[in-house]
Amino acid sequence: MTPRTNTLASLTTVSTAFSGHWFQVPKDARENRSVVYNKTAGTGTVKIEGRNTPTDPSVQTTLVQGGQLIQWFPQMRVTCADGAGLTCTVTIDTPCKDTGA
Repeated sequence: MTPRTNTLASLTTVSTAFSGHWFQVPKDARENRSVVYNKTAGTGTVKIEGRNTPTDPSVQTTLVQGGQLIQWFPQMRVTCADGAGLTCTVTIDTPCKDTGA
């Protein structure tokens, strides 16, 4: 069984485009999830993508330093298109299962 984690991405000195694995996010009564983006070095536009199924197009939300609420989707991942020495972590308030894809 794949363990669940609250960490959607932990990037160290990323200087290229990055697309993380998709995570399955459990459904509960909330429509939003709290996400914390903590950048410790470098630059880059970090986004979280959400989708309903693997065949659906994804919806992107640009993350800002600190915490924010984002819309819940059954599947979510972290991307960065323009990292330059970027070191950061992105965590979510719900343990999620890494799909490996």
